[in-house]
Amino acid sequence: MDYMLDLLDYAGPEVIGRRIFDPACGSGSFLVHASRRYRQALITYFCNTHSVTTEEQLYANEEWRAEIARRYLDDLASLFFGMELNPFACYLAEMNLLIQGLDDLAVLQASGDKQPVERFQIYNTDSLNLPFEVLSSNDITGIVRPVLVPDRLSYRLTDDAHPIKAKLDSYVSGFFYIISNPPYVNSRQEMMDVDRFKDRLFYQSVLSGDTNLYLLFLRLGLYYLSEYGQMVYIVPLTVFGDKSASAARQLLTTLPFSPDMITRFYRGDILFPGV
Repeated sequence: MDYMLDLLDYAGPEVIGRRIFDPACGSGSFLVHASRRYRQALITYFCNTHSVTTEEQLYANEEWRAEIARRYLDDLASLFFGMELNPFACYLAEMNLLIQGLDDLAVLQASGDKQPVERFQIYNTDSLNLPFEVLSSNDITGIVRPVLVPDRLSYRLTDDAHPIKAKLDSYVSGFFYIISNPPYVNSRQEMMDVDRFKDRLFYQSVLSGDTNLYLLFLRLGLYYLSEYGQMVYIVPLTVFGDKSASAARQLLTTLPFSPDMITRFYRGDILFPGV
């Protein structure tokens, strides 16, 4: 987890105020590890702001301690995004994020500031199920020719992640940090509605053979990535030479995208079957 976040350059005060997104978040492991780094970034920021050198000096001042707690809880609830198809995994992701803020919640309650955390940005949704207007577009980023998606109440009631998927309101610029370990499943391993993806311009740009879910999630990442943003994925080795990934390789090396690093985690033949 930490190595992936290192590759993402997710550390230091530079991360403050920037959103991070995992489109296949599971129980939220990446987001939890990122939230710990984020809190440390806040500590560094507040130390510099108040001209102190240690965390202990910050905590010795009750007003500053409450200020840290308030800011961390606000950002924890507004900057860490995840989508996941499994409802129980979503529940675990929310609980795991909540655990990261328990100490700060206690600080605010002790000071009389009972700041509620109404919800975390974890969405029980099919990440690959995008609005029709987006699926019908061949614009890689959605920036060159922005797709206009109607913002109807019925859409939001059907999928509360609709504003994110449609890039509405504050989501129009996407996410600065994207990190994920998407599923590696092809159409020969598991029954899936292949035509659902191959018939859509949005996904056609990344498919050149068998439909594999990790390729579709790569396409999602490129769609959500903000200008000058950074993305780190764990993908199978087949992305380097398999014919089914040739379109993805071309897409990843087409402006405005520029791969910075490729790291092989496991030096043996396989990490686990198929990967």
